[in-house]
Amino acid sequence: VETAHLSSGLAHLGNIAYRLDRVLDFDPKTETFINDAEADKMLTRDYRDGFVVPENV
Repeated sequence: VETAHLSSGLAHLGNIAYRLDRVLDFDPKTETFINDAEADKMLTRDYRDGFVVPENV
């Protein structure tokens, strides 16, 4: 599962950088972008009521 998480994460990070059209710095320990709230917002999405993913899965 960890390997799949890391593999798919690379594709997602590349997609975010492509959409924002800039180089991004990512902190793998916190799994957030460094000083980039706009990019951080793209790491997740808004879910419809009743379909929320809990903070700790």
